[in-house]
Amino acid sequence: MKLYLCRHAAAEEFARGGDSQRALTTAGKKDFACVAAGLATLKPPIAIIFTSPYVRTRQTAEILVKALGRPAGAGKGDRIPIISAAELACGGSPELLLARLKSQKHQPQAMMAVGHEPELSGFLGQLCFGKPGRVRFKKGAVACVDMDATLTHGELLLLMQPKHLMALAHSESH
Repeated sequence: MKLYLCRHAAAEEFARGGDSQRALTTAGKKDFACVAAGLATLKPPIAIIFTSPYVRTRQTAEILVKALGRPAGAGKGDRIPIISAAELACGGSPELLLARLKSQKHQPQAMMAVGHEPELSGFLGQLCFGKPGRVRFKKGAVACVDMDATLTHGELLLLMQPKHLMALAHSESH
């Protein structure tokens, strides 16, 4: 299984209702639409998206689903489910997401987790190098990990910053 880790796109600095209510900025939406176009070229296609329950991560996932050309929904037919996962919230434990996946009968070929820093880079380090780490995970950046059969370890296949994914999208459109 391919596990994509994505940091949410650029968001407002402040929002009424607190940090969890911060929405993407107009520029964040526009930039991530280009990033998502690059992600749409990757194989196998993403079958399920888990997000932090925060507004900005849900919006990031919705932009990705639109770029993939498949409607979001409850997983019926060609729909890509977007599932809120408290494990991906700020201060959460993304490792618990793997426990949830292990309990499923059918594993998708590719899934994405949309979350926050520093949790994502710590999780990436744990999966690939056996200890929490820090990598440069800009807003809108994506890492891909090829997970082992037990969903406990993985091999880092790529870590792409937003500008690289945007360039990939532009090269595909020409």
